[in-house]
Amino acid sequence: MDKEILNDIHKIYYVVKRISEKYPNQQIGKTLIQKLFYLIVEKGGAKFDYSMYHYGPYSSTLGSYLSFADNMELLDIKWVEDKGYHISTKKELKQEELALDENFINSAEEIIRNYGNKKAIELSIIATGFFIKTHFKSKNDNDIIESVFSLKRKYGRDKIEKLLKETGVIQS
Repeated sequence: MDKEILNDIHKIYYVVKRISEKYPNQQIGKTLIQKLFYLIVEKGGAKFDYSMYHYGPYSSTLGSYLSFADNMELLDIKWVEDKGYHISTKKELKQEELALDENFINSAEEIIRNYGNKKAIELSIIATGFFIKTHFKSKNDNDIIESVFSLKRKYGRDKIEKLLKETGVIQS
């Protein structure tokens, strides 16, 4: 396997392991990992290409690497009826085996600290807000709220606005 791909798979493993250590009751699913990694990418800690998808920013490469990690038995990915995906580490890898760079670790730790305890839907709203702000160069807070609301109407404008304010996506 290519060294860069293995390194990216180790990054995914690291994030899953750290969330489960820091927030043992957190359900770690595919959406949660996708959105946390989007935020890590935005901090400059990793490189995955993202595009807008129904649930917010999505990386098909990251999705494939999750499957690789499962096939390599580094992660255990299970579907639980009415609850969604549950991802956990399967093997114990030492920090030196992962060979992760300091920039990634610092970015990942900050994102996990700030967002690792959020629900997947909250992360979906937050990451979508960041994506709109960054990729569409939208500086107007109301435009960001309206754009996120247009994609996620069932969550309500007020809930979206409150969450975007609490997490610093918007200021007002």
